[in-house]
Amino acid sequence: MKNLFKNISYLFIVATITLFTQNTNAQSSAEKKLTLTYQGLNVTDNFKFVDSKGKEIVFHDEDIESPSKLSLFDEGLFGKRFVVHYKWVDVMLFDQETGVAKDETMKVKRITNFYEANEIRMKKNTTILASNNE
Repeated sequence: MKNLFKNISYLFIVATITLFTQNTNAQSSAEKKLTLTYQGLNVTDNFKFVDSKGKEIVFHDEDIESPSKLSLFDEGLFGKRFVVHYKWVDVMLFDQETGVAKDETMKVKRITNFYEANEIRMKKNTTILASNNE
């Protein structure tokens, strides 16, 4: 009986830890959205933005499958406000001297989409009804 209670307790602890870990991973990979002002590239070639309170927010890169038609390398976009969609991802770290990949990763913010804040966006499958009745 004592052994059974010990096994059930152990199983409960393992199950709780597993569920918590899965929930944390799901939250970290969920896409988020912010409205920010673009400041250009920083010294490490990351995309630098500022929020409405002046807090600097840096994004590591842009997803290659981003549907945006704009390029953050365009200097004409500096100072403009954007709605930025992003998610946290793991990227591989490389040795600076040899260029060889390490067995380490780092969590960074990756832009999945962005567009000018004043641009109207429609949700998929939205029906627009228009009438020319006078």
